[in-house]
Amino acid sequence: MEMNKRILLIACALVATFGLILIYFSSLAVSPSETKISEIDSSMIGKVISTTGKISYVRKHPQGHIFLTLKDGDSRIEVPIFSSLANKLSSNGITQYDLRKGRTIKITGMVSEYKGELQIVPRKPTDIQILESLK
Repeated sequence: MEMNKRILLIACALVATFGLILIYFSSLAVSPSETKISEIDSSMIGKVISTTGKISYVRKHPQGHIFLTLKDGDSRIEVPIFSSLANKLSSNGITQYDLRKGRTIKITGMVSEYKGELQIVPRKPTDIQILESLK
């Protein structure tokens, strides 16, 4: 009887471990939904999304942060790139010079709100992609 309990306990531990590993690798394969800037609203706060837009405003902070405004038609969204991420952009082949007005980019990040304005906060260098070169 004691042997059956041990076997059952080991089997349960193995199945649980396998299930956790499966969930982990499945989560890596999930990509965030592509959302138009005009569709982003406060119900999306805390969710990871991707959006595409043209940079209409760039401000570089003395501490290394970069603040962008992306537009798509009449809609806009703020994109803060904090210095901890801005310093790593070169690993994705992006220089601060690439992030300038008129450039079309794709941003993936978490929707949040700051001072009543919605924003998308990218978390890693690959969350920022240059889609169109300036002519």
